[in-house]
Amino acid sequence: MEFVVNNLKYTTLTGSTVSVGGNGSWTGPLTIPSTVTYEGTTYSVTKTTENSFRNYTGITSLVISEGITEISTYTFYGCTGITSVSFPSTLTTFNLCAFQNAFSNDIGTIVIPASVRKVDTYAFASAAVKNVEFLGSTVPSTVVQPWGRNHAPVNAKVPVGSQAAYQTKLNDSVTTTKVYSNPKYTYYVDGVIYEDIT
Repeated sequence: MEFVVNNLKYTTLTGSTVSVGGNGSWTGPLTIPSTVTYEGTTYSVTKTTENSFRNYTGITSLVISEGITEISTYTFYGCTGITSVSFPSTLTTFNLCAFQNAFSNDIGTIVIPASVRKVDTYAFASAAVKNVEFLGSTVPSTVVQPWGRNHAPVNAKVPVGSQAAYQTKLNDSVTTTKVYSNPKYTYYVDGVIYEDIT
């Protein structure tokens, strides 16, 4: 079943859970809610719908509410107007091309929650991302070329003591150059510079 509330389209999954997507267009800030009530029933929103906000260039900021666990394939592809984004501590998955070609050039640091276990292929490929902070000292179990092959360098920070694990996971058969800069430890992987958080 599908239904629309406040210009967002919801699709029922199982039981009282739904995915959420766009309903034609959106201009201004967008908050993905954790729950929605329709015809007297309250549903939990657990993920976005595939391709659902693709090329919605009118979105200016994005907040994903607590309770959302998954950003589906191509959800925010081409959303080039986003100047800020906030992810919940419940998020576990960035799927294929979730934010490819997304974000404004004014986007600040993107914070990847410690809960994230999967950053799929090209999740942020060709996106206007310059700074990323990984909060998890445990590296996501699945990380596959999240920036793509031709992404401009990204400054990324990882928790102290976890740099070797991130390096191993993100190396992905490309040449890795280690750059030491006391008192921090930094390294370069696949176009991305990683360093300790101090």
